Parts: sequence; structure tokens; C-alpha cells
Amino acid sequence: MILFTAHEFIGRHSWCCFNEAKLLFFIMNLIIPHLETPLYVSIKNRLTKYLEQIFYCLYGHPNRVNKVRPKYLQDHGVPQMELTWDGAQLLFDFYKPKQLPNFQSPRVLSISMDTEILFKRIIKLVPQESDPNQIVDEMTAYITGAKDKMPSVMNPLPHSISTIYYLLGDFYFKNSKWEHACRYYLLDLCLYPKGLNSWAGLAMATGSIIENWLNSYRPV
Repeated sequence: MILFTAHEFIGRHSWCCFNEAKLLFFIMNLIIPHLETPLYVSIKNRLTKYLEQIFYCLYGHPNRVNKVRPKYLQDHGVPQMELTWDGAQLLFDFYKPKQLPNFQSPRVLSISMDTEILFKRIIKLVPQESDPNQIVDEMTAYITGAKDKMPSVMNPLPHSISTIYYLLGDFYFKNSKWEHACRYYLLDLCLYPKGLNSWAGLAMATGSIIENWLNSYRPV
């Protein structure tokens, strides 16, 4: 509470990001890795609001799409910081679903629209040696039988952020955006080719694309 009170005080003067926002980053590193532990279980809801205020000051997130900003988020009038790979991993850890959704789970268990926007910001920061976009064409060729050997990225993503492409694929699948779902499921499979949910999601999304094409086909 001392730390959050300090942020509230400096926020009144728009000082949140002074000294490279070290206070805010210190709080994030202190709280987020332990947010799900018994230590914080009784005050998790309060901590969540305090942390979202920090994210709002640093990165302008959460950005509630088509909704009024929640009352507990105050505009401290500070310039936003550039999102870094280390900071992005903390944000992902905070916003990822606590239970990984599968292709059969209801849409409410998937990520929200504003989290989708955040995750797409995060994947732009993925290091080149871990970027599945480098091998997505090769993976497509492998799946279609045009290539015998399955490709792989040089370095897998850290475990803490390993589900980001799958969660985006799941979001688009649950919102019937089949082409986008196929793309992100395929990117996830480039990293983790044994992902059953991504194979199932990719197959069903592809089937929906074919079905839509057949239903809309009109012979000349």
C-alpha cells in the first residue's frame, strides 16, 4: 500500500514516469509474479485495479474498446513509455487466462477485445530467433505434404509467454474470424507442433472457410 500510495501521490503531479518510471516497474516486478499465490488472495481484486492504473500510465492500457474508461483509472497526464520485451512478458502474465481455453470452451473464457489488441502489440516484440513468422510458409508446405521435414524456430518462446499465439487464435475462432484463427493457430504450431487444440482449431476453422465458400458459390 505504501508503493501504491506513492504512485497515487506522484500521479497528482504527473511524475509517474520520472526517472524512467523505476517505481512503477519495481511494483510490477514485485507483485505480478506472485499475484496468484496465497499471499495476495484476499486482496487480489484491489491489487488488480492498482496494477491496471500502472499499466494505464505506462502504456495506455487497458484501452476498453467502445467503452467508457473505468472510474478507477485516472489520467495522470504522463507520456507513455515504450513497451519492451521484458515488460511485455509481465503484462502477458497478468492478462492471460488462468485456465487455458480449448476449442470447445465458451467464448467467455477467451481473451477480451482489448487484451487481443495488447497481445498483438506484444508479438511485435518477439525476438527474431523465436518468431514463428519466419517458418510459417515452410510449416504450411509441410502440412500440405509439399515438404517432408517439419521446420522449427531457433529458440522457443519462454514458457511464461508460450501460449500467446494460441490465445489469439482461440479469440478469433470464438469470434468466427476464421482466416485470422487459421493464421494464429498455424503460428502456434510452428512453435509447438504437438498442440492438439491448435490442430483441432486449425482444422475446424479451415472447414468453416470451405463451408462458407461452398454456401456462397453460384455457378455461372
